[in-house]
Amino acid sequence: MKGKNENNLSQKEAIIAGVFGVVVFVGVVLFSMGADSGIPQIAKFSQFMSQLISFSTSRQCSDGIDNDHDGAVDYPADFSCSSPKDDNEQLPWSECFDGLDNDDDGLADFINDSDCTSIQDNTESNIPNPQCSDGIDNDGDDRVDYPADIGCVTPSDDNERDPDVIPPPPKTVQCSDGIDNDKDGLMDYPGDSGCSSIRDNDEYNVPVTPPPVTTMTPGSGFTGATPVPGPRGSSTQQGYDATAIAHWDTVPYQTVNGHLNVAVLAYHFNDIDYVDFSADGGPWIRVSAETLNPETNAKEFWTRFDANNFPDGRVEIRAIAYPKIGQPKVLQGGAVSDQSSSLFLNANAHGSMQHVVRYASHTGNDSNPCTSEAQACATMLRAINSAAVGDSLDGAEIRLGAGDWDITPIPGGLSDGRWWVPSYNTDKQWFTLTSAPSTDKDHVVITGMSGPGDSAGLWLKYVRLTNVSVVGRIDKTPGAGVQKYLWIDNSKVFNRDTVAFETNAASCAPPIQGYAGWTGVWLTDLYMDKVCDGPRDATLARNIYVERTLGGHSSGTATVVNYSVKYIYGSGYHFPDGQVSPDVHGDVYQFQGRRSDAILYALKTVPGGLISSRGLAGYMNGDIAIINNDI
Repeated sequence: MKGKNENNLSQKEAIIAGVFGVVVFVGVVLFSMGADSGIPQIAKFSQFMSQLISFSTSRQCSDGIDNDHDGAVDYPADFSCSSPKDDNEQLPWSECFDGLDNDDDGLADFINDSDCTSIQDNTESNIPNPQCSDGIDNDGDDRVDYPADIGCVTPSDDNERDPDVIPPPPKTVQCSDGIDNDKDGLMDYPGDSGCSSIRDNDEYNVPVTPPPVTTMTPGSGFTGATPVPGPRGSSTQQGYDATAIAHWDTVPYQTVNGHLNVAVLAYHFNDIDYVDFSADGGPWIRVSAETLNPETNAKEFWTRFDANNFPDGRVEIRAIAYPKIGQPKVLQGGAVSDQSSSLFLNANAHGSMQHVVRYASHTGNDSNPCTSEAQACATMLRAINSAAVGDSLDGAEIRLGAGDWDITPIPGGLSDGRWWVPSYNTDKQWFTLTSAPSTDKDHVVITGMSGPGDSAGLWLKYVRLTNVSVVGRIDKTPGAGVQKYLWIDNSKVFNRDTVAFETNAASCAPPIQGYAGWTGVWLTDLYMDKVCDGPRDATLARNIYVERTLGGHSSGTATVVNYSVKYIYGSGYHFPDGQVSPDVHGDVYQFQGRRSDAILYALKTVPGGLISSRGLAGYMNGDIAIINNDI
């Protein structure tokens, strides 16, 4: 359905709670300021808060809704709720609502059984202390009461004696049995749309045919800036002057031999109507609904880029997000690649773009040609020299054997993996460091990548690490006028020093920080652990699971998608070994470094991280979308 998130809620539905400057966002929060800059910032923030009208990820037992339609709402009124945090108001059923004659008197449930006071009553029997709930081993079989004694069918059963034949379990119905009976990936009422109630015994629903996948066709190139469309709707309508919030959810500069899904996350207070895509000035392809993108596992607007339809080489893609009412947002521009610029890809269906693969191994020899694992070089520098085509490392891929690899330059000297490489460059494609086929990311470890000026150990514009482990800083000092882009994909990022992690936030250096000199940072499909900080100020952080962390982990990142943090040890938190954490903010995200133009989609924290208002109140410039979060 257009303009809906994956919980089937409109983009205007949200909950926001604030206590002394700390704001916790759950569900969907949209804040987009218009052009009327005369309103004070704090007034705009208050105006925004007044527009938040509903809930999206509340627990069923505390959401104020009769989710199972049994006449009782939330804990403790609904018998099925064990606590306000219980997210299942449907099960278990009480004895007076389970369809069974629990006390064998020929009557079942409220209102048929006079011993039932309501459907929330959990005893059908009028016996004060039936044998199966009296705390006594009445039949002497060393088993006491229901469910420990197999002679007890229910807690109100007044006969604990074991039967000769164990009775079958109570009958269940498909829409409340905890099973995906029709194999459609959905289960029970209300999760499966084929269920009309918890007593519906048919979970099947007619499959919904997804809309056809659209594919872009090439043009002859954009001849200038794409005009920004005017606002849609009437100037009297709320949100008319608010611009759509739209970011790319696709990493740029990828070389595509087949096809790639090109995706945009787009939101507006009045919902997004559609998103148009164009490649090299070709016809605009309209995508009118958010659907699940199988390549990102996010519900977004996406179309397909098929390299077979394009000549080999660089392709520029632009997009326009149209709200139902409000100002459209155009993603274009190429001076610096970020979440709102044009998206640049490389078509290579015909195989003419540069791609040289070389191997390095600690058991190799630099006299080898580096062309296979059996003929691997001993040093990364030798492999890089062998991979270069003239002064270009565009598309070069260095496959590393097991062990530690350092990419830290030492002026005036060379050692294993330590060098200056001022003579090489990348202009169009990623230079890639990855693990060799015979090993994996658990055994190929990048221990650091740093350097002064415009070098990060590699004098290259596009650096990609994939299928490796990273245990050191991926950092650099910015060089004036020099663009550097980093992509870490399908890798592990962690700290080997548990003591530093638990006791000294300063010595436990953050391994990834976008603000440390990289022009753009993309992080996809990562596992992180024992990190004092995380992908702060990155362009995109998607599909990331963090086991243990300190501080504002993804703070300042423009686009955060499917981001889960298990343990956040903030100031004063105790580690499992009893150590008290350093004095750091225990947040998964702070707005201190980014006060506008941010999308946070499906963040999850356990047990208690939060999104902090630090840097938000009084300074927020607008265009913030917070969608489907569980924090």
